[in-house]
Amino acid sequence: MPSDIFEPSPSSGPKTSSIQTSSSQLSVSALASRLRLSLKTCTTSRAIAVEVLNHVMRHLSPTVVRVDFREGAQTRIEINFSDSVSAAMAARLSEQWLNPLAVEVQTDTQHTAKSMLSPREDLSVSAFSAPILDDASGLAEGAISILIAGPPPQADLILALTDAFASAASTRLSELAGRIPAVTVSHEIKPAPAVSSSADQTWDASFARMAHNRSPLEFAFSLVNSLAVSLGAQQVGFGLHDAHRMKVLALSGVADFKPGSSGVALIQQSMDECLDHGRLIVQQNGMTGPDGTQFAIHRRWSSETGNSNLCSIPLTDADGIVAVVSIRRSASHPFTAAEITTLLQSLKPYGSAIRVLERGTQSFSQQLKSAFRAKLASVNGSGSVRRWVAALLCVAALWCVFGSITYTPLCRARVIAKNMVQMTSTLDSRLLNVHVQAGDHVRAGQLLAEFDMADQAMKLASLERDIVASEVDVRRAIEVRDAGGAALAKARVGVLKAQADAVKFKLAGSRLTAPADGVIVRADLNQRIGQTFRMGEVILEFAPAGGWILEIQVPDDIGALVRTEQTGAFAAESRTSTSLPFVIESVNGTAQVIDGGNVFVAHAPLTGQPDWLKSGMEGTAKVVTVSKPVLWVAFHRVVDWCRLNFWI
Repeated sequence: MPSDIFEPSPSSGPKTSSIQTSSSQLSVSALASRLRLSLKTCTTSRAIAVEVLNHVMRHLSPTVVRVDFREGAQTRIEINFSDSVSAAMAARLSEQWLNPLAVEVQTDTQHTAKSMLSPREDLSVSAFSAPILDDASGLAEGAISILIAGPPPQADLILALTDAFASAASTRLSELAGRIPAVTVSHEIKPAPAVSSSADQTWDASFARMAHNRSPLEFAFSLVNSLAVSLGAQQVGFGLHDAHRMKVLALSGVADFKPGSSGVALIQQSMDECLDHGRLIVQQNGMTGPDGTQFAIHRRWSSETGNSNLCSIPLTDADGIVAVVSIRRSASHPFTAAEITTLLQSLKPYGSAIRVLERGTQSFSQQLKSAFRAKLASVNGSGSVRRWVAALLCVAALWCVFGSITYTPLCRARVIAKNMVQMTSTLDSRLLNVHVQAGDHVRAGQLLAEFDMADQAMKLASLERDIVASEVDVRRAIEVRDAGGAALAKARVGVLKAQADAVKFKLAGSRLTAPADGVIVRADLNQRIGQTFRMGEVILEFAPAGGWILEIQVPDDIGALVRTEQTGAFAAESRTSTSLPFVIESVNGTAQVIDGGNVFVAHAPLTGQPDWLKSGMEGTAKVVTVSKPVLWVAFHRVVDWCRLNFWI
């Protein structure tokens, strides 16, 4: 019998994925098959646990092995260990290393096998654990955990083997519960018995199992190892349909393999043959298909592996073949009709489930790529569609060469107030109170801010008293016919009234009011209450209502195309979903440098004046300019750059 037909990568160790026993090199699938056969005699959960312990100790010689299993409503634990450790040490290692890992794989929603490696200078400890699942509910019924102390083992291989042992235990538990029939080996092709489980139950079970896998690769790895154990197969492969050919994702008992190796290439070619024929292929004992079809690649695969028995099963959904499962058995172990029928019915629902899982794990770009490939394939398959596509491409090419479109460049733009009013202090005074903030909409005459004018009020009161006294002096001088004194007192009254008017003017400036309806653009005054403003210092900035305009920065290479009365739309960076129309009112005749670029500034009043619009907002203005050739619009910047740099 030839060895396994795959060639592992350099990082995967020896040529055959196997583990050393006392007498021979046994593959993962062979060890799992032996366990499955030995479990046939076990009729209780505890008997299964004990047999798993003995099997692991016999073939792997670990330091400690532990099996968690359920009996009724209770969970029990069985432990076995090597002679190199004491019972107390084994219990401590189990509690410290294996218990957390066993709990993790049983409570993890994905229910995948896990490992934990801890290399140290004096000792290396490796722990592996895989859940024992209830095939019907998908829930964990226990776990198999292995601890190896010493040189680090082949982690991927031990993990795969632990998972295969757990799968064998799961199968036997399901057989004992009566959920699946025990698989028997027969060398005769007999009629297939009726299947008792309904299609709906099989469908639900397939999706329940798929729900525990995060990707098609993870599902494929679990499926091939499970089938290898349950069918006693030498090798099981899983391939996914990708771009009109099959891609081998997983092989039983192998953690890593080279897709280009001769053995894997032959499996892929056999899957491609199944894809091409679109049907089940069974190659055993020199038999052909029911219609006399000869499957050359399967016959070659069988010949190169010692006349082994082969079976390739396509998994389909509404769109066609999704994946192919290829199974290889020894020459002395042919497939029965009952096994093939059971396999077909068991694997059938996985086609749609795999498609759902594949799409669920793809990124948005990958989904677009897959949809484009499918559309391209449908186009290539129809001559009339190809002609239509060719005609549309010709029309598009002619339009690009001879057609023209309206050039609408995108320019940076900023919102500014059209008639900005700067309100200043009329004298040196202390800020007393503030009634508005930047962005507030105000009415004409609304109080904006107040200044402390107590000293001016006192001065006005003093002047008013002096005016009254001077007017009394005028009347007295007139009564005594003192013309000179009357004139002097009258002149004093005039001076005092002038001083009082000046104070009143200052007092009027102590209450800052809005000159018209509008919005406060800048008024950072809350932090300055109590501070003194010098005469002429800016207090706040006010923009009258309806005064927003755009300051559009037109690059100088297209400055000649942007003119007055051209229209466009503006979108602020803070409100990209809303565009505001505008009409260009003026374009500066002189370029200026803004943000390192040479631009012409165009001004355009905004037609709309929404409440959210504020001075200083920046965004993008799309200007509708003139009609230009399509090729010019697409390549004028590249052409201009080449002309300026290479003088073409």
